Amino acid sequence: HDVEMFIENGVNEFYGESADELREQLRYLVSRPERARSIGARARRTALVLFNLDRFLAQWTAIVREVVG
Repeated sequence: HDVEMFIENGVNEFYGESADELREQLRYLVSRPERARSIGARARRTALVLFNLDRFLAQWTAIVREVVG
C-alpha cells in the first residue's frame, strides 16, 4: 500500500515480501541494538511528520477548497 512512499527500507523501518525476510530483519535488529535504536528514532520522526493531525487536516482542507472552489 505505497509503503515505499514513506518507508526507506533499513533506514527508518523495514518491510519485506515474506515472513522469512521479516524474520531475518528482526534478527538483524536484535543483534545490533544500537542500529535498532537509530532506525526506531528515524521511524518516529517519519511518523510524526507524515501521520500528524495538523498535516492531515491541512491536506484535506486544501483538497476540499480545490474541489469546492
